[in-house]
Amino acid sequence: MVDKTQALKVQKLICVSPGTNNNKYWCGYVMPNGELLVEYGRVGNTPRTHIY
Repeated sequence: MVDKTQALKVQKLICVSPGTNNNKYWCGYVMPNGELLVEYGRVGNTPRTHIY
């Protein structure tokens, strides 16, 4: 498990469009070891995660 509180930089993006029922988000965390942790998905659902 990655400790997101140790992130050097955090970037959050959200896409909301009521007309097309879009409500997606993306969060990126730059970690001290150089990895990029991303969480993304639909608002209100369990996020998907990936480490680059």
